[in-house]
Amino acid sequence: MGTSTALSSVLALSMLLLFLALLIMPEADFTITSQGLGLSVLSGLTFAVASFSLYRAFEIGPVRLVAPIIGAYPVISVAWASIFSAPIPLSDWLAVGAVVTGVGLVVALSGKPQGAARANTGKAVLWASLSAASFAFTFIFGLQAVFSGHPLALNLVTRCVAFAVICLVVLRSGGFQRPPRAALPLLALIAALDALALGLVLQAGALSQPEYASVAASTFGMVTIILAWAFLKETMRPGQWAAAAMVFASIAYLGL
Repeated sequence: MGTSTALSSVLALSMLLLFLALLIMPEADFTITSQGLGLSVLSGLTFAVASFSLYRAFEIGPVRLVAPIIGAYPVISVAWASIFSAPIPLSDWLAVGAVVTGVGLVVALSGKPQGAARANTGKAVLWASLSAASFAFTFIFGLQAVFSGHPLALNLVTRCVAFAVICLVVLRSGGFQRPPRAALPLLALIAALDALALGLVLQAGALSQPEYASVAASTFGMVTIILAWAFLKETMRPGQWAAAAMVFASIAYLGL
């Protein structure tokens, strides 16, 4: 159904789900400070870029190529934390390096497409790289905002801003195309999972060393590759499986 239609539908449905969650929890304090509001707006802007780039990369490139590139964003998160927060131990840097190396191996072992497929692959890599950088700053801004308001409210503001940005993209691209009715249950499921995923990462901001939450979340790239192998019948070479195992082992070390 196209990137703009799919993404705007998911964002709209996730906003609705979060609003219903706020109504169900009337006793909670959902106020947001001005600082939290500003950080949520910044998080929403980067989240819009990250999500659009992710959808676009998945639309034109093979999952086994773009997913690990997008999943490499923790190196930015950890580097940011090492500069503006507590220093990162050398062993943790080595683990992050192993994550990035594993991602690079998956990309390098994906094979060399020819013709039009090769052109699409180059564009997919660019979209995936933009998505990775944008996700890193989405989590950086979001984790900084967690002490300035309730995670549900912060998540909702982030999505409202992202939805507004995507609506502008939709208008410039020729208007919104209504998704098929049969696709609505799947879009609703994606919206619920997307809202839950971002909400859990934001909630981790209240814990010590919250930058590792985004590192752990980056395993979605490897999980996506495995699901694409199982359900979309995308091929995986032995070297790619080994690289995926190295990524998971490094993430497990960082979580200890």
